[in-house]
Amino acid sequence: MKTLFTFDQAILIYCRVLLITLFGLGATFATKAQSQWQQATSNTTQTLSDVVYDNGLWVAVGANGTIVTSPDGVTWTPRTSNTIQSLSAAGFGAGQWIAVGANRTILTSSDGITWTPQSSTVAQNYSDIVYGAGVWVVTGDGGAMTSPDGVTWTAQNANPSQQISRALYAVSYGAGLFVAVGENKKIVSSPDGITWTAQFANLAGSGICGCFYPTLYDITFGDGKFVTIGGYGGGGGVASSTDGINWTVGSGVQQSSNIGYGAGSWLSFSLYGTIETSTNGLNWSLRYHPDRRAYLYQANYGSGLWVAVGVQGQIQYTTNVNAPLPVSLVSFTGQSEGTSAHLSWETAWEKGASHFLIERSQDAKSFEPVGRVNAQGNTDKNQTYKFFDPVLTAGLWYYRLRQVDLDGTYVYSSIVAVRISTEPLPMLTLSPNPSAGPLLLEYKAGISSVSVYSLTGVLIQEQRFEQAVNQWNWNGQSQPPGAYLIKVQTQDRNQQTLRWVKQ
Repeated sequence: MKTLFTFDQAILIYCRVLLITLFGLGATFATKAQSQWQQATSNTTQTLSDVVYDNGLWVAVGANGTIVTSPDGVTWTPRTSNTIQSLSAAGFGAGQWIAVGANRTILTSSDGITWTPQSSTVAQNYSDIVYGAGVWVVTGDGGAMTSPDGVTWTAQNANPSQQISRALYAVSYGAGLFVAVGENKKIVSSPDGITWTAQFANLAGSGICGCFYPTLYDITFGDGKFVTIGGYGGGGGVASSTDGINWTVGSGVQQSSNIGYGAGSWLSFSLYGTIETSTNGLNWSLRYHPDRRAYLYQANYGSGLWVAVGVQGQIQYTTNVNAPLPVSLVSFTGQSEGTSAHLSWETAWEKGASHFLIERSQDAKSFEPVGRVNAQGNTDKNQTYKFFDPVLTAGLWYYRLRQVDLDGTYVYSSIVAVRISTEPLPMLTLSPNPSAGPLLLEYKAGISSVSVYSLTGVLIQEQRFEQAVNQWNWNGQSQPPGAYLIKVQTQDRNQQTLRWVKQ
C-alpha cells in the first residue's frame, strides 16, 4: 500500500512528521551496519508513495503525477505521466505496467517509460493494485474493481453482502488468492477478484494493536504467507495467515502504513520514523533508520536491493535491513544558565556505544569539540546524560552530539541553539531569522505554549508546557523553505505571533 487518501492515513503521516520534528528531537544514532542505507539520485522533489521492481526495472510513483524509473535503484529518470493527479501505487503483470491514483486515475505502460491514461467509470480514489490469476485488482475508498487488460474495469462492490463496500487500502496476491485489507480490521479474500469473502470476524476482539477497531493499511505475500500491518491511536498491529482466512496476531510493531518482503525478511517504516523487520512476519525487531527525518513511506525488494521512497523525492537503498540495534536518542535539549550552556540528552537503548563528543558552533556550520561524555555502552534501558559548557560570551551558540561507537563509527544528532545573555530579554525573541534552522524562541517571563503554522493555516506543531520555559528550540530543518507563523502564549498571559522565514 502506498497511499494516503483517507483522513486516518493523513493523520498517520502528519503525526509521524510532527513527532520527528518536535523540538528538533528524533535525532537518531546509527551503527556502522545501518549506515549502508544510501541516498539515491531521484531527480524529483515530489513526494513518492510507492516503489516496485519487476521486469528488470524499478518504478516509483507519487504526487502530482510523478513517475521516475531506474534500472539499478540508484539513478532515477523522470517520466511523463500525462496527469497531474497523485499516483498511489504501481504494479506489473501480463507484460505491462499499471499505475493508479486519485480521482479515477489509471495509467498503463508496456515499458514503464511511456505512459497512457485510461478511463474508468468506477468513481473512487485508488490506493493499490496487484496482478494475479489473469486479472488486475485495484482497491480504493469504494472497495475493489477488476480488469483483464488494464483498460476495461468493473466494480466489485455492488453486492452489499460481499462486505467490501468499505475502504480497502491494500491488496496482495499469493497462493492462488487475492487478499485485501482496510478499515476496522477489514480483511476480504477472493480466488478471482470478483467473489469476495469477508474475514473480519476472525480478528474481532483479538487485541491487535491493543484496540478493537484498528485500520489495516498494507498487506504483502511472501514465504508462503500473507502479512498485514496497521494500527490505531498510536498503537501498531500485525497479523499473518497462510490461507487468508485464519490469522495469527504478531507483536513488536509500532503504528505503520506499509510493509514489504524480500530476501527472507519483512520490512516496515513506522510513523515514528523507525524501521522494523521480521524474519517470520509475526515477531518484529525495532531498528532505527540513520535519518528519521527522511520520512520514508514505502519500501520494496528487487535484484538484491531494498529501495525505499518518501517525502520530497527521497529515495534510499540498502542491501541489509537486518542490522543490529543502534543507539536511540530520545531527546537532546539545551538551556542557558548564566554564562553557561546546560545540555542534556536521553537514550532509549544503546549497543556498542563508546562515547559522545559535544561539538559547538557560532554559525551552525563549523563545529569544534568542546567535551566528551562516556556512553553506557550496552543497555536496553533509558540513560540520561548532562554536560555544562561554562564561561561563554554573550550570543547564540549551537550544539550537536557526535555519538561514537566502539568500532569508531560515528553519527551526528540534530542541532540545538542556546543564547547566552548578560541581561534578561524583556521582549519575545525569535532567532536567527531568517535561517535554515534551528530556531530559538526566548522570553524570560516564561513561555506557556507554542504553535507553528504554515502561511495557509496548517498546524505543523503544537507544544504546551506544564511549567513555563524561557527557551524553546525547534529544528525545523525538515520543513521546506518558506515563511512560518509561530504563535506564542506567555506565562504573563500575553499572546504574540511571530514570523519565521526558513531559508
